[in-house]
Amino acid sequence: MIPKQPRGLRLILIILFVASAVRVYQIGWGLPFVYDEAVPLKKAWAMWGWGAPVGVDLNPHFFNYPSLTIYLQFILQGLLYLALRVGGVVASGVDYHARYLVDPGPVHYVGRLLSVLFGVATVWLTYQVGRRFSGRRAAVAGAALLAVSTFHISRSQLIEVDVPLTFFVMLVLWLLLRLAEQPTLKGYAFAGAMIGLAASTKYTGAMLVLPLVVADVFARKTATKQPRVWYPMLSVLVAAVVFVLTSPFVVLDPGTFADHFATERQHMRFGHFGLSGSSSWMFYARALTDRLMGWPAAVSALAGLVYFAVVRRRGTALILAAFVVPYVLAVSTWSMHADRYLLAVIPALLLFATAALEKALKTLPISRWPDRVLALTGAALTLVLAAPVAAEYPAYLRSIRSDARTTASEWIEANIPGGSYLVIEPYGPDLFGPQKISQVDPEIRKKVLELKKKSPNYAVLAMPMFQVVPERSQVFYDHSLYENADYIVTTGAVRSRYAAEPARFRRQIAFYDSLEVGYTKIAEFSPSDGGGSLITVYKNPRHRLPFSKREGVAPPPRLHPAGFPPTGAEELFYFNVGLNYEVFLYMEGAIAAYDMAFLYPVDRPSSYKNLVMRKTQCLLVLDRREEALGYLDKMITKAPTRGVRTQLQNLRDAIARESEPPVTG
Repeated sequence: MIPKQPRGLRLILIILFVASAVRVYQIGWGLPFVYDEAVPLKKAWAMWGWGAPVGVDLNPHFFNYPSLTIYLQFILQGLLYLALRVGGVVASGVDYHARYLVDPGPVHYVGRLLSVLFGVATVWLTYQVGRRFSGRRAAVAGAALLAVSTFHISRSQLIEVDVPLTFFVMLVLWLLLRLAEQPTLKGYAFAGAMIGLAASTKYTGAMLVLPLVVADVFARKTATKQPRVWYPMLSVLVAAVVFVLTSPFVVLDPGTFADHFATERQHMRFGHFGLSGSSSWMFYARALTDRLMGWPAAVSALAGLVYFAVVRRRGTALILAAFVVPYVLAVSTWSMHADRYLLAVIPALLLFATAALEKALKTLPISRWPDRVLALTGAALTLVLAAPVAAEYPAYLRSIRSDARTTASEWIEANIPGGSYLVIEPYGPDLFGPQKISQVDPEIRKKVLELKKKSPNYAVLAMPMFQVVPERSQVFYDHSLYENADYIVTTGAVRSRYAAEPARFRRQIAFYDSLEVGYTKIAEFSPSDGGGSLITVYKNPRHRLPFSKREGVAPPPRLHPAGFPPTGAEELFYFNVGLNYEVFLYMEGAIAAYDMAFLYPVDRPSSYKNLVMRKTQCLLVLDRREEALGYLDKMITKAPTRGVRTQLQNLRDAIARESEPPVTG
C-alpha cells in the first residue's frame, strides 16, 4: 500500500517522529493534580521510603498485577533523585519526599515519559512485524495507523501496564515470526525471555506461549534446520525464570500474592460498579468499531484475519492469530470490561486490516494501474482507515486541557477557609488534608508544612465506594455521620451510578435528595469539553465557623445501625475521621475515632500499627503518658505480626525512657 525503499524508510521515520510528537505533546496534562491511577508509580514510590527510617523495601506488597512496571518506575525515581540532587534542587531524601507530596508533577512527568517510549517503540515494532507478516507497504500503513490512534496516544500518556504489555506482545510476535524461519536455540531462549517480561508486566502476557507453540510447529514444517524437541520447553523455562526474576515477591511473598490475585479474579468476575452492566462481547464489538479502531479498520481487520489465518492458513497469520483470538476470547469472558484490555491486540489487528486492503488492491482490476497510482490509492485507503481514530484527537486534547476537578480545587482553595471540614465523594477535587502527611516521618511532615504554609489545610473525609457489591456504601450515606462537616462535595461520576438504579440504591438517592433540601448549593463545576465529571459543593447551614475554629465538636458517630453487616471500610473511615480531629487538636474526639475503628475488623497489619500509634500520640499530647504505656502494653500482645509487635515495642521503650528520671552523678 506504500511505496518501497528508499521512500518506505523515510516514511517510517516520519511516522515515528509524528508518533513521538503527539505522545509527548501535553504529556504534563493535569499536573500538579494527578487524575490517573498511576499505580506502578505510587507503589514504586512507597518502596523507596524516601527519608523514612524504614528505608527501601523491594517488596511492592501489591500483586493485582506483576511487578515489572513497578520496578521500572522505581529505577526512574532513583535516577530522577540523583539528577535533582546533582542539580541542587533537592538536598536529601526528606526534601525529595516533601516536594513530591506538595507537587508530584516532576515524578509523574518522568513516569509518563516511560509510557511514551513504550508507545513509540510499539509503533516501530508494528512496522517490523508487518514486514514479516505481509510486506513493507502494509507494514508502514499499519504503523501509521497506530501512530495516529488517539486511543493509543491517550494510553501512552498514562502510567499503567497496558502500553508496556502491548510493546512486549509485538516484540514477542516479531521474534516468533523470525523464529519460524530460523529456529535457533538463541531465538527460542530470547523469545522465552521476552514472554517472561510480558507476563511480568501483566499476567495475561503469559498467553504468548500460544503463538510460541504455533511458531514452533511451522518451524518444524518449513525450516531447513529442524529445531530440537526440547527447544520450546527451554523457552517456557526461560520465560518462567525471567518472570520470577522480575516479579520475585510473587514467590517470596506467596500469601499476599494469593490474596491479591484472588481479589483481582473476583474483580474480573463481578465487574466494575456502574461500568459492567452490558455484555462484554457487545462492549468490545462497539469499542473496536468506535474508539479503538473505527469501523472501516475493524471490518478490514476481521476480513484479513479470516482470509489469511482461516482461508489461506498462512503461517505468519496463524502466529499472530494464535495470540489475538484467544486473548480476545479470554477478556470477553470477564464481567469486568474496559477498552484498554484490548490494547494488546490492536497493533496486530491493524496489520490484518492493512494486509487485507493490500490484497484487495492486488486482486481488483486496478492492480494493473501504474505503481504510482496504486501507491496513491493505497495511501488514500490508509487515510480512510485512520480518519475515525485520528479525528478524535482534538476532542482528546480539549479533555486534558481542563478538568472539573482542577477548577473545583482552585475555587475551593480561593473561597473556602482553611480548617474547614469537607466530605468528598470519589473522583472529586484533590485537596491538601491530614491524610496526605499522616503516615510520613515527622521530619518530612515538617518540611511539607513549610512548603505548604501559604496554602489552606482542610479536614478531608473521603466517602467510600465499592466496585464489588456496591450496596455496601449505603451505611456511609447517612447525614448523622457528617454533622461536623462544613461542606459536602458530590461527583457526577458516583452520583450517576447510583441514580441509574434508584431501586437498588434508595439510601444513596435519599442522601442526595436531602442535600438539595437541607444544605445550600454554593458551587457547581461542569466538565463541559474537559475531563472529570459534574462536581457540586454543598454548605452545611448549621455551622458558622469552620471546623478548626469551633470551641467544641460533636464526637464521632457510630456506624452501622442494626441490620447492616460490616463493609470492610470502617477502619479506614474512622482512621481518617480521627486524623481530622487530631490535626485540629480535638484529641478526645480523635481517640474515640481510633477506638471505634477497632470495633470492626482491622485486617491489615499496617492499619493496626497506624491506629495504635495515632491514639498513643493523642494520649501523649494530653499528657496521659501512663495511660499511653498501658495502652501499648495491651495492643502489643494483640499485634498481628512480629514486625508490628517490634515497632510498637520500640515506641513503648522510647516513651518509657523519656518518662524515667534523669540519671545523676
